[in-house]
Amino acid sequence: QHLVTVIAAQHVTNSDVGDGTTREERLTAVRQLLSPFGARLEELAADTLVMTLRQGSAHEARDQAEQAARGALLLHDQFPHAHIAVVTGKKTSQARLQTGPTVDRALLLLSQWDSMRDGPSGEAPALLLDEVTAGLVETVLDVRGLDSGALAIFPEQPRTDRTRPLLGKPTPFIGRDHDIAALESTLASCVGEPMSRLVLICAE
Repeated sequence: QHLVTVIAAQHVTNSDVGDGTTREERLTAVRQLLSPFGARLEELAADTLVMTLRQGSAHEARDQAEQAARGALLLHDQFPHAHIAVVTGKKTSQARLQTGPTVDRALLLLSQWDSMRDGPSGEAPALLLDEVTAGLVETVLDVRGLDSGALAIFPEQPRTDRTRPLLGKPTPFIGRDHDIAALESTLASCVGEPMSRLVLICAE
């Protein structure tokens, strides 16, 4: 079943714009980043907006959620004082973006921002996530759990550990010493001979 990813933001105001660019120019940069995913933006109020990415096919869910999170991070860069949430849910037949259960969940998450804003080291998050979105992006973005139980992305830093965490917590790679030794031995043979070898790695 196809999914929809919603970016909801509050306090997207001109007061954050201080380098000569307009609010609309900054929003255009976010639209351009997300346009390949069919992103549509609607303003609910003067400082509140909703942007929705509608999935074209089942295999795009992870890419869609990741791009939505990156778009939300860009929105945070453009409007540092904005409150931003990213939520993923089932696609509905609603004609307008500003209604539907996924939008409602995103707005509910935003309403809890003040009680969830402090991170593990005291810094404020860039945006809040629901568990579905967090599960889709946690291998490529810095997803952390807050003391309140919420999940958040903090200002982006590249991940050097590409192992899949579980809701923001790393899972150790254990019990593979024999397999790693076999791979290292095969690599050494290829380098020393030199010759090519085929190695098949199967996940369990």
